[in-house]
Amino acid sequence: PEWDETPQWHPTTVSVRWRNAHVENTMPAVITDPSAWDMYLKDPQIGPFLKELYPEPHTGEDLGQRLRAGLADPDGNFDLSGLELTSLPPELFEAKTVKALDISQNNFETIPADIARLTDLEVLVAHNNPIHSVHADIGQLEHLRAVMLHQCDLPKFPHALLRCRSLQNLQLEGNRIKWIPMQITQALPSLDQLDVRNNPVLNLPADLHQCSVARLIEATADWEPIPRSEQQVVLAIGLDYDETLPNLNRELEVIQKAIIGAGLQCVDLYNPDSVNLFRTIYQFQHITAILHIGAFHLHELRRPDTSRVPLEPGDLMEMFRCMRSEGFNTQLVVLNVCDTEPMINDELLPDHFNLVIGMPGKVSDDMALAFSEEFYRALASGERLGDAFELARIKLGGETETNDQNTVVA
Repeated sequence: PEWDETPQWHPTTVSVRWRNAHVENTMPAVITDPSAWDMYLKDPQIGPFLKELYPEPHTGEDLGQRLRAGLADPDGNFDLSGLELTSLPPELFEAKTVKALDISQNNFETIPADIARLTDLEVLVAHNNPIHSVHADIGQLEHLRAVMLHQCDLPKFPHALLRCRSLQNLQLEGNRIKWIPMQITQALPSLDQLDVRNNPVLNLPADLHQCSVARLIEATADWEPIPRSEQQVVLAIGLDYDETLPNLNRELEVIQKAIIGAGLQCVDLYNPDSVNLFRTIYQFQHITAILHIGAFHLHELRRPDTSRVPLEPGDLMEMFRCMRSEGFNTQLVVLNVCDTEPMINDELLPDHFNLVIGMPGKVSDDMALAFSEEFYRALASGERLGDAFELARIKLGGETETNDQNTVVA
């Protein structure tokens, strides 16, 4: 930084300016003097750095020149970076072969469907774009082995890439991804490098944010889902990080007592961190008859390092999508949580679960406990699901004037 104001061209000045341009996600510096560029590349200190950061200098050439250079390259390498592109130029598809495509530092908002027309593509460099989605057709690229999507705007893992069986290197550093799909271990057997650092990842510990699939398989070996069997469990989870619900522990105890009394197994978790929460639901997904979550709200989750990550609309759906292996066996989900009706309609039905019970408005701690007590007592006594639910509604009706609006079945 102390050299940024130096007026003359000096190797150290260039290295600092180029490093700043890269870190601050701005356009790369333009070198207009080829002889100066040659001098910088030959410098023993900054030459290797510049070659690694930008293999070829940006000399201000226009799109036409870049395309002609790519068309003339027998190896099919196209550098279309830093040209403010929002779509792939039609001339690109006239090439005999395109094996490496650099569209980094442009204005792409999506990896478009016509990327699939580049059937020989092996390397896609698209970092530093405001990309929020990747079209499913990218999965048709059988030879794709490296994808660079770091420093983009991806809100979730690009599931379309799970169809790229040849993928070896996937760079997703610096996005907004919360959940990494467990299907990645089987879908991408050749993946040697996965980088999801600087994402608010919730389901993997920090030491797995940069690893190979082999390392991921090794570290999660004890996460494997329990095979389907006649033995079913009720999975009861309580989330109260701020300890504002004095009855929540009691609610979990009531559920466990009722379920055990009926001869079933109950697995309960109180205030699990996000990794433990994900791992437990993932493990029991094939033998969980009822998934019960009690909380004041589902607006955030706490990571193992105690930091909290806000949950946005769609995050719960994405969590289940990233853990599902063969489809959930869960017959019922109970969200004893305030304001869950939109979540049920938009996220949990019908893709994941057939029946969900939730609360369309605010519900007090006492009412939440009363609902669980009556509902699970009735189930344990042999009542049918619908009858148990109606009995719980009646129980709430004794404490509120709006018993028809307190609970919703979707």
